[in-house]
Amino acid sequence: MKLRTIPLPVDGPPRVVRPVRLDRSSTPDALRDELRRQILGGEIPAGARLVEAEIADAFGVSRQTLRSALAELVHEGILRHAPNRGVWVPSFTADDIRDVFYMRGLVEGEAAACIAAQPDRARFIQTALDRLFQLADAGGASGFGDAHTAFHQALVDAAGSQRLSRAYLQLRSESALCLIASRTESCSSPLSQAVAHQGLLDVIVAGPPRVARRAAIAHLQSGMRTALAAVGEHRGPEVIPARQVTRPRR
Repeated sequence: MKLRTIPLPVDGPPRVVRPVRLDRSSTPDALRDELRRQILGGEIPAGARLVEAEIADAFGVSRQTLRSALAELVHEGILRHAPNRGVWVPSFTADDIRDVFYMRGLVEGEAAACIAAQPDRARFIQTALDRLFQLADAGGASGFGDAHTAFHQALVDAAGSQRLSRAYLQLRSESALCLIASRTESCSSPLSQAVAHQGLLDVIVAGPPRVARRAAIAHLQSGMRTALAAVGEHRGPEVIPARQVTRPRR
């Protein structure tokens, strides 16, 4: 299968979107998932412009099918679109990163508080936590990053709010984009990360909600610092804005 060159902005080298065989029973979904995988995997870099004609031809799909897939990725926040500019992979600035983690703190902090108020809901997170330990025991096998993301999604889902879960889905994609550049940064071992998530869940279950909310927000600070360091704008200890740590008085 021949690879097709996808033009990038003038200051970047030519790259390719790697075509794969798609499941024809659900081609738009399969195409969306493959483009998402290549973007979040760093194969399609930040700033890359996705040219419809090139990609449709490379995958052997119609322009309508491609537009459907691209529209969903734009909705997720993985791609950007503007009239007369087309579709491209966004580049995240330090301010973007802070904003994404600020919103994550609001969502995950509230989810943690809900779980602390109803500790039995923690059972919905256990499978995701067990998966982290399984992969850590396997030496941080491929898929640990996805398992880490799945833990945080499970944490939000365990709150039992469909709207909170929907809000997190977009943040989940943008958070992954924030962290692409930090893949080469030195991080703690998979086992220590799994243990840290176990500790977070223990604190959340122990409560009270106020402590659980603070713990969830504090947990996110490490990821934000790593992402900021990767874009070269980390200036020492930095925290998610304090205004989201405590719930406003009603």
